[in-house]
Amino acid sequence: MECTHPVEETKAKFICKESEGECPERTYAKMQNVWQQNEGFSLYDDTSRGSLIVFFRNLSEGTYRCGVDISEFTEQYIEVNVEIKEDPCCEKIISQAGYIGETLTISCEHPPTLRASLKHFCKEDENLICQDIRAAGKYSLSDHSQPGLFTVTISNLTLSDAGVYWCGVETSEGDITYTSLTMSISLKINSE
Repeated sequence: MECTHPVEETKAKFICKESEGECPERTYAKMQNVWQQNEGFSLYDDTSRGSLIVFFRNLSEGTYRCGVDISEFTEQYIEVNVEIKEDPCCEKIISQAGYIGETLTISCEHPPTLRASLKHFCKEDENLICQDIRAAGKYSLSDHSQPGLFTVTISNLTLSDAGVYWCGVETSEGDITYTSLTMSISLKINSE
């Protein structure tokens, strides 16, 4: 999830889950332009975009506040009501294998209702953050005419391509952008 606070790009940003209309436990991004790990999520205070990026693990339903401290006594926040929906379209976890030097194509499923949404393909790093890799030259993403499907091609496989990848789709509501990761791919690279 990305919360935009463009006017307050250098102020302290936080995320919290409401409890009885209050937000007693806030987690602040203590550093700017660096991923910071917490128990259930990771934070990235992106000063170039004036936004707080939150990567949730084990997301739970409820109301969250994505905010910024304007002054010692004033805050500005966006309330985000999270409702978890499962869609039978998407197989959650698959395994694939490829050989060094080969080209591999991965089929990514997503809810057909999100056909017009921006598609994402990312690789999980050692901190369990899914870093978008679409810009890297060895990856290409193709949207299908078939609803609920897009493909990703990885060319010239190397051992470093092994790992966990995620397919996802992006949606936006006002100053909040969500990327829902719909499918996990565990990729093994064989040398022979």
